[in-house]
Amino acid sequence: MSSRRDSHNKNQHEKAHDHTHGHGTGFHHHHHHHHHWDSADPSVRDRLLWALGLNAAFLFIEVVAAFWSDSLALFSDAGHMVMDVAALALAYGMAVLSARRPEGRYTYGFRRAPVLGALGNGLALLVMVAFILHEAFIRIQSPPEIAGWPVLITGVAGLAVNLVSALFLAGGHSHSLNVRGAMLHLIGDALGSVGAMVSGAVILLTGWRPIDPIISVFIALIILLTALPLVTGTIRVLLEASPSSDLIDRIRDFLRHNGRVKEVSDLHVWELDSGALAVTAYLLTDPEVPLHELADISDELRDSLKDEFSVVHAVLEWRCHPSPHACDTEDSTHDPSH
Repeated sequence: MSSRRDSHNKNQHEKAHDHTHGHGTGFHHHHHHHHHWDSADPSVRDRLLWALGLNAAFLFIEVVAAFWSDSLALFSDAGHMVMDVAALALAYGMAVLSARRPEGRYTYGFRRAPVLGALGNGLALLVMVAFILHEAFIRIQSPPEIAGWPVLITGVAGLAVNLVSALFLAGGHSHSLNVRGAMLHLIGDALGSVGAMVSGAVILLTGWRPIDPIISVFIALIILLTALPLVTGTIRVLLEASPSSDLIDRIRDFLRHNGRVKEVSDLHVWELDSGALAVTAYLLTDPEVPLHELADISDELRDSLKDEFSVVHAVLEWRCHPSPHACDTEDSTHDPSH
């Protein structure tokens, strides 16, 4: 009798364990490794490297011209070019780091490394704005002698370098905050070159020296307007906020559209990098739905989420839909991976 009772209890335990596999957390890793990590686009890294080399080569020329002309507009443009080179180097380093596969404690890999690069670039832009405004205030009170021709010629050359570099990066079609931060540096520096051109032209034509610091203030304010959204955007990503207020509702409605999904609960949506989302959710279903069908649906939903919303990491856990025959609490929370 004792042997028969032990055998019966063992069979009951195995049935409960199998039922939990079908409706608990046991299958959300099925064919899922390719969504857990996506390498950074190698073409983006190549474009960053080319832009870095081009700007570093021009930096030397602009520094020499700035010292020769003693122009604040050119000095601020050269200073911003230094920041460009540093920004592109940082962006390139973060892009290389983000391509590393998950390992050890970094189970998401280094997808957030470009976000840190973008934050560093944004803060550097704010520091540069403060420096330019400080120098402009001093020079407005006592405008120095400025050589117009070096300012004008270097401004034209700088504009060409920065526009070519920015267009080169834009051709990569990357939505990364890291690339966006590098492009903002280049665009801001292009504005600085335009300012240097205007300053040089006005000085050559009229000799009015205050134009140089005035143009510099204008450039600094434009850079400020572009840097603030970058900094706030990276902070939002680091705080794991949803990219938009209605995105969670859109993803919930998308999941509900599947016939086997009766309800969606405990839905979380956050950014790993700009345009790269992660999602976790409980999906309620009927208890009689077989495991293999739910596993296939999970894979289909993950593929669809990636196509529709750029979700690169999705954990979907099935639970029994509340009913008189629903799974009890113990079965629905058991993790068979243990």
